[in-house]
Amino acid sequence: MPRTAAKWALVAILVPFLLVGCASLDKARQIFEAAGQVCRIVDGVRQCVQN
Repeated sequence: MPRTAAKWALVAILVPFLLVGCASLDKARQIFEAAGQVCRIVDGVRQCVQN
């Protein structure tokens, strides 16, 4: 049962993106890229602290 719940959660997240359209998808992509950069920065800081 948890798997079906996860699938429905995924659908609930994806459907609004599909409804709103391509402009929002571009914004979402930019947000994900920014988040990825933040993650890389955090990883770099962590490595510096460990060393």
